[in-house]
Amino acid sequence: MKKLKIVFWQFRNLLERNKIFFEILGASTLSFMAIYVSLQANRIAEVQTKIMEQENLPRLEVLKQQALNSNSGIYDNTIWIIYNRGGKLLNFKIEKLSFVGFTKFYSHQWDRIEIPVDGYFEMRGTLTTHSDEMIYQIDNNKNGEKELQLYRSLLNDGKMDMDCYFAISYSDIFEKGHTAYFEINPTCVEITENEWWNLVKQKLDAGAPKYFPSITRDSVIDFYNSKN
Repeated sequence: MKKLKIVFWQFRNLLERNKIFFEILGASTLSFMAIYVSLQANRIAEVQTKIMEQENLPRLEVLKQQALNSNSGIYDNTIWIIYNRGGKLLNFKIEKLSFVGFTKFYSHQWDRIEIPVDGYFEMRGTLTTHSDEMIYQIDNNKNGEKELQLYRSLLNDGKMDMDCYFAISYSDIFEKGHTAYFEINPTCVEITENEWWNLVKQKLDAGAPKYFPSITRDSVIDFYNSKN
């Protein structure tokens, strides 16, 4: 019993001597817990903000339609419609690139050139609305018949096709800028920024663009020969 009392008083003295230490330790532990809870709350808030931003970002989609000319029986007008399937967008801008592609079997392999052209698209598209619907429409200015004529004139030389692209820039409701890049002919698929700038470089390296309504079989063959 005496030994037990001695141990008790020794323990009490130890606590009294280390009272300040334990108080500091307790306060530090509470402070650490408060900081940890605060950090977790900030992380949760950041995640919620990102989720909200993602839910309110515009989501663009490009669809292609072809209109039949009842007089000629040819689908001479191709129409591209841009839809926004997401949040509101502002400051809509669009850049267009178009190329006449020509592929020929040469020296036991397929050889391809792409000629940058102007005048394939309608000069100005129609900006329709900024809502969650169709926002922009543009067509190829009824160049489908010309495209078919050029295709047929080159059949004995190789294969001709049209390659077209859009770069669409806009701002979201958080005033952040975005740019989306699309191949729109022959298919409508999104491409990378690097692919877009390679196309811009390709256009610049080719020299002055040809005017599509005036391009002929001979001008395509001449361009091909100049590159080979």
